[in-house]
Amino acid sequence: MLGMGSMTDPYLPLEETLGHTRKALVLAKRYGFGVTLLTKSARVLRDLDLFQAIHAQSKWVVQMTLTTYDDALCRTLEPNVSPTGERVAALKRLHAAGIPTAVWLLPILPFLNDTPENIRGIRHGKRIVVNRQLCVANAFEKLLHDRAPGSTGRSGTFYNTHGYPLSRKLTTSLRADVVYLLMKPLEWLFLLTLYTFDCGPEPRIALQYTGR
Repeated sequence: MLGMGSMTDPYLPLEETLGHTRKALVLAKRYGFGVTLLTKSARVLRDLDLFQAIHAQSKWVVQMTLTTYDDALCRTLEPNVSPTGERVAALKRLHAAGIPTAVWLLPILPFLNDTPENIRGIRHGKRIVVNRQLCVANAFEKLLHDRAPGSTGRSGTFYNTHGYPLSRKLTTSLRADVVYLLMKPLEWLFLLTLYTFDCGPEPRIALQYTGR
């Protein structure tokens, strides 16, 4: 599998003129490579014919980053990318065309888009798979393991004793929302630590989504 989009979006406005991404996809198809691509642009639909051709012979996955369901806030936070509504429409069209799709729900910014309303708005009532708070906590634990290996055993024991039994009681949306709000100060502490002591905090957090 070839990966595209980890350093810069493969569908920047300049792609409309240069066509470098499409040329790369033509080569991937020619040599039988599967491709996974991460973007914030609805321009991805331009190459749907190539996606289907590659997926028919190997594997193709389109990943789309969503930050907020509010298009007005999206234009403020991300003024030069496709608004959320266009990205969701692109995902629906890709899915309807038989292309596997995935969503990256990030970055989650304190006081801007970290509310339950925003999360519910993005998921449109559907089951959300990834818990950002949990990924931040896991990234914090991984940082502790890298910088102070002896401390992770104690944090693991604490979670097994208190955290896991609590998680089994989150059987309603109300309970989950209450714990979500109660955990915000701890999440901010973890984020502050990650951004202070780690040169790549977001890639470390994203690693908890992808597993690689």
